[in-house]
Amino acid sequence: MLTCMMTNSVQWAHNKRLVPKGIVIHSSGRKNPYLRRYVQPSQFDPQFKELQEILGTNKKKVDWNHRRTQHNFHYWIGKTADKKVTTIETFPLTMKTWLHDNYIHICICEDGLKDKKYVKECLLELIELCEKLCEQFDWRSDKIYDNSEISAITPDSNY
Repeated sequence: MLTCMMTNSVQWAHNKRLVPKGIVIHSSGRKNPYLRRYVQPSQFDPQFKELQEILGTNKKKVDWNHRRTQHNFHYWIGKTADKKVTTIETFPLTMKTWLHDNYIHICICEDGLKDKKYVKECLLELIELCEKLCEQFDWRSDKIYDNSEISAITPDSNY
């Protein structure tokens, strides 16, 4: 697992405390499996060059590590520049990142759902991460939701 904290984001600036009570799984909904589309290191990150090399550069500068982006996730799962599927942590688990303030959020970078190998690799990463988080917080699998399930539970979330 990689770490690339999104310190340029709105959520980082707000620094709202999170006491997690479950996990919400999202899909990017875009046909782009590469982490670089969403995750880029902050310019002052001590591992900036290394992370840029691993992730690749988002040449259009439309990643989510900016003050103009209103959402974010604790973890992203997708491809690195060398096409390896991995998980990257982008926020501490004590910081809120999205509408559902009491949950840890994980996003899978969608590829258009045509590459079965990629989907399988992402699901394996997701299972491993959810197992780790459930063990860390002493949760059972009933604390894991997708975004439609959590919207039904928290209707004011406006997701």
